[in-house]
Amino acid sequence: MMRFKIIFLAIVFLKGFCCAQSTPQEFILDTALVKVKYERIVNIDTLKPDMVKKDYLTLQAGLKATSFFSAKRREENKLMFSNADYSLEVFRDRAKLSEIAGLEREVIFRRYELDQTISHQRFDMTNWIIYEPLDKPVWTIGQESETILGFSCLKATTSFRGRDWIAYFAPEIPVEEGPWKLYGLPGLILKAFDSKHHYEYEAKEIDTSSAGVVEYFNDFDRLELHDRRKALKLHKVSLSKDIRSMMISAYGLKLDKPLEPDTTPQNYDFPETDYPHE
Repeated sequence: MMRFKIIFLAIVFLKGFCCAQSTPQEFILDTALVKVKYERIVNIDTLKPDMVKKDYLTLQAGLKATSFFSAKRREENKLMFSNADYSLEVFRDRAKLSEIAGLEREVIFRRYELDQTISHQRFDMTNWIIYEPLDKPVWTIGQESETILGFSCLKATTSFRGRDWIAYFAPEIPVEEGPWKLYGLPGLILKAFDSKHHYEYEAKEIDTSSAGVVEYFNDFDRLELHDRRKALKLHKVSLSKDIRSMMISAYGLKLDKPLEPDTTPQNYDFPETDYPHE
């Protein structure tokens, strides 16, 4: 019983594992034409330009579907669900626990046959699945160029959902895809950033010979939302809540000492800023 309680607490502290599905969903959407590993740099406090978070996200893109996700979190989720001993090990290792908790949770799927973007998110102590129609940015292609990973890339610009974006795409790789929700250029986007440099993506690895498959996966029960702007507003409001105290209260946890003050930056905003701000 004690072993079960320890594992259960580890799951709770990993923010969401307690809501896992009994049978995770996994199925193939498409054959991938390319697999790209992007470095993402996010300014997590817009009043402090040097306060940034760096991580790595993977794009797998085919003709019918794409996925954009943290391969590391995907790997850790599989281990946590399939190996109780590993879950216990993680809970006992605070450094490991913190590392996993900091990995990107959002997963984005584009499904062209359904004219649909699907995103999995976690906020306000809830797992969400958010549906929206495909919305291709309208790009202006310029004459400037830059070499990235040995590919000659052209510059393109767009205003998309509240931000001005600059991208460099490789016509040599005729896949009209890119990181996050940036796509639709006549070549793979290898670098993209918004004009304020709050979000930056740059390809670090490209695989066109063994890119694998585009897979849909979902490990959690989720509430549905079909209003993107409403989801953004709810998420923004959730950032001002003391989620740690809410979790402690919800699960009846007892702490040996009081929590340190929450230092979550309040000046952060999302890649999309076109939602109602109060």
